[in-house]
Amino acid sequence: MSALSLKEGDVISAAGSSDPDVYIVNTWGYKRLFLNPVIFEFYGHLGGFNKVKTTLAPIRDTLVTSGLFRNCETNDEKVYGIETTGEDTGILHWVNTTGAQAVADDSNFFKKVFCINSKEFGWYKQGAPYSSVNQIPLYTRTTPASGSPVPVVLKKVKVISTVPWLNVRDGGSLSAKVIGQVLPNQEFDSSVFINGWYKIKKDGKDFGWVYGEYVKKI
Repeated sequence: MSALSLKEGDVISAAGSSDPDVYIVNTWGYKRLFLNPVIFEFYGHLGGFNKVKTTLAPIRDTLVTSGLFRNCETNDEKVYGIETTGEDTGILHWVNTTGAQAVADDSNFFKKVFCINSKEFGWYKQGAPYSSVNQIPLYTRTTPASGSPVPVVLKKVKVISTVPWLNVRDGGSLSAKVIGQVLPNQEFDSSVFINGWYKIKKDGKDFGWVYGEYVKKI
């Protein structure tokens, strides 16, 4: 990990890559994905999106993505595997096997387990238990059928009422060009959320990017 200039608990994103999502890393060389911004906000001690470290895609990809969780806030010893069911949704499945058998099936099993808090644990639906480590699906951002496009799930956002206006930019960055403004309480469809920025649509067409601190999901 030190060779990658990363340490346990670093929150990273490879901005500008085809996968700019946010991950947290552990000392064993694994990372976990924050499936959506709501979950990330459950961990205020991480400092929010402004504290996310930008890294290069090859460095991010050196870390193996894990979908194994344990509720450390309640000190629950059960390990759960996540099954992604959509763009930003998932179901937890208890891995109902002994520790010895889990290690026999995957010698790195416990190195892949990430602690989550009770808010995140309660956010997921729970499915039928897995009886073997081998049943745990590959943890990915989405699970489209082979050859199918990744589905886009539209969400409504509303400009907060406490700003006189909000700039719309041609990219998800304060350095991006301002291409328009929107007004308080206006509502828009949003198809993408990356590093604190929403890409919004107007009249069914892509409009631009607005900073997430000044809109709320509805």
